[in-house]
Amino acid sequence: QVLLASIDQTRQVAVACLADGSEAMRGMAVSFVCELIESLPSKKEQQQFASPLMPTICQVVMQIAENNNDTLLNEVLQAVTPCPETADFYKEFAGSFLPIMTGIAKSQKSVDIRKMALEVLLSFSEYKAKAMLKVGGFLQDTLDVCAKFMLELDDDVESWAAQEDD
Repeated sequence: QVLLASIDQTRQVAVACLADGSEAMRGMAVSFVCELIESLPSKKEQQQFASPLMPTICQVVMQIAENNNDTLLNEVLQAVTPCPETADFYKEFAGSFLPIMTGIAKSQKSVDIRKMALEVLLSFSEYKAKAMLKVGGFLQDTLDVCAKFMLELDDDVESWAAQEDD
C-alpha cells in the first residue's frame, strides 16, 4: 500500500533499479514493475505509473535475452505476460514487445524460453484480439512463430501420445 500511495517515488525507485549495473537487479525491477501494474486498480493508474517505464522495460528484456540468462529471462517473460487485469494496459505496447518476443521465440536455444515468448504473444492475442489485428505485423509474425514451432515437431506420433500421458 505504501508503494501505491506514493506512486511517483515508487516510479523513481523503479527507474533506478532498471538502470542498475546488475542484470539480475534490472530483471527483478521488470518483475517488480509488472507486479505493481497488476496491483493498480485502473488503467489510468497503470498508465500513470508504468507507461514512462515501458521503453526501458523492453530494452531490459532484450538485454537479458541477448545474455542468455535463461532463469532470469524466464522470470521476466512470465512477468510481462499479459493477464486479464493488465491486458488493456499492455496492448499499447504490443508493437514494442512483438519484435522482442518473436526474436526470442525464434532464436533462443532453450525450448522453454522460446515457448514462454510464444505464450506472451498468444496472451496478447487471447486477451486483446481485435487490438492485435491493428498492430502492424502482429498476426503474421505470431503465425510465423507458430509455424516454426510446428516444423520442429517430431514425426513420431507415439512419442506425442506418451508425452500427453505424462
